[in-house]
Amino acid sequence: MKNKNIHVAIIAALVTVAVVVVYFMQNNQQAADDSKKDPFISQTLNRWSVTPKGSILLSGFDAHDPDGGDIAWYEWSIVSAPPEHQDRLAETVYAGKEYPSVEIPVTSDDVGQWTFELTIRDDEGAQAMAGAIVTVRERIDAIVSATLVQKETAGEIPRDEMVVGVVVDGIAAAFPRSVMGHHAIANALISGEPIVVIFCEFCQTGIAYNRFVSGRVLTFQTLGGTLLEDDYVAKDLETDTTWRIIEGKATEGELAEMELDSINLTLATWEGWLAEHPDTLVLVDG
Repeated sequence: MKNKNIHVAIIAALVTVAVVVVYFMQNNQQAADDSKKDPFISQTLNRWSVTPKGSILLSGFDAHDPDGGDIAWYEWSIVSAPPEHQDRLAETVYAGKEYPSVEIPVTSDDVGQWTFELTIRDDEGAQAMAGAIVTVRERIDAIVSATLVQKETAGEIPRDEMVVGVVVDGIAAAFPRSVMGHHAIANALISGEPIVVIFCEFCQTGIAYNRFVSGRVLTFQTLGGTLLEDDYVAKDLETDTTWRIIEGKATEGELAEMELDSINLTLATWEGWLAEHPDTLVLVDG
């Protein structure tokens, strides 16, 4: 038996937004006959979701049969729940070949820690299992108006800490992971230009846009997803329009079909960014 831990993070929320962190712990089984390998879940993409969508997305799309067979069965069940939901233990949420991924509704009543278990079986009955521990919190808040200070007053930043760096009209600014990881989105004003920086903590990447659209400056709040899986969604507070961040395009609401202008960014260590931009501004929390 060979055990392998896989972490997957999911952040989900509700109308008041909830944050969901998910990680997968994998248990692969070795067939007695080496000529026949059992199916397994090799890797699950880290992801998170914050939503008025009111749901948690769990994915087992990476599950496969090394022998080339089909995954014949996916079964998702609840194995632990917050105290007020103990009656749901051992409940099978979804089961069948058509459920490699599932979207599980959540409400503000679901705050707390949950454990979901995925069991897969191939067409010969061999199986593998993975567990997802999901913590639902009340909310995650974007930075509405970023505070950018001179590096001398930014406090101690570890030289190997990741920063998201942008340069706007010759002004450099660093957005440290230690701050962005708590907020995901920072609305900033650099050299008079309104920008938004989005950081995906669990896929360790980012994207930035100019947030002046259709004659107004927009303020963005995350609704969740990941940049890695191309499903990161945000809304602007001014018009309540929904935006698909990977494309910088509005999908629903008053500004539907409008697009944001992208801004180049750099992912670097603080040490590396500082070497290239010694006069950089730095985002601080608060």
